[in-house]
Amino acid sequence: MQIIPENLIVSVSADSEDTEFSANNVLNVHSRKTWKTSDSVLSGVLTLAEISAAANGLELWYLLGDSVTITVYDDVDLGGDIIYGPTETDLIVSDSYYSDVQVPGVWAEYTSPGVAHSAKAEISRTGDEPEIGIAYGGKRWEIGRNPRWGIGKPFVDHSIAYDLDNGYEYLFDRNKQKRWPMTLDLPGNPPTDFHTIIEMLERIGPNPVPVLVADGATPQHRYLMYGRFLDVNPTEAKYNLSTIAFTLKEYL
Repeated sequence: MQIIPENLIVSVSADSEDTEFSANNVLNVHSRKTWKTSDSVLSGVLTLAEISAAANGLELWYLLGDSVTITVYDDVDLGGDIIYGPTETDLIVSDSYYSDVQVPGVWAEYTSPGVAHSAKAEISRTGDEPEIGIAYGGKRWEIGRNPRWGIGKPFVDHSIAYDLDNGYEYLFDRNKQKRWPMTLDLPGNPPTDFHTIIEMLERIGPNPVPVLVADGATPQHRYLMYGRFLDVNPTEAKYNLSTIAFTLKEYL
């Protein structure tokens, strides 16, 4: 499991943007307040012009497109040498029934160059303008263990179903929101990782952050989240195995 507790992206720009969906929207905490290219422009480049030196990871969340390619450079404004990528990810995939599943996010890991640096995301979409909701780059914390199996995967449907007087129902489709309950088992005596994650969650507070829930599990997008930690319940063991139960709530 990995967490990026702080966004270290300093500035962004884009080669094309709708006047109501500017590039700066990707630094807003709300994922549905997106950057979108100008009308009828079906591909675009989002530039993360400056990312602070400590960063070694990046999550893009709430993607609407066919594919995205991420490249990271060891200097600001896409200068210097490439240290990651270009890495292309297909954003439309198939499962056992559907052939048009939209991948919600991508996760990139790289070695920090030790100085301020930059990245770009090239995204395209067939028949509509592509969008990106969140760009979040920072220093990853690799906990070293994944949550205990199984990980809960419930969601909340915010759609409206209203009974009318004649027996009909008024139905209005709205957002679906992931809420994943899980438990981390953290061995160690003294329980260093246990206290570190408590300290981290206290500092994060109510704010949403990127989380790779199950490191190494595939397909990776099924274990990505941009969300808030809720109902945190830590239990320190007397001997060797402490636990932290919590729920990850997707932040829309």
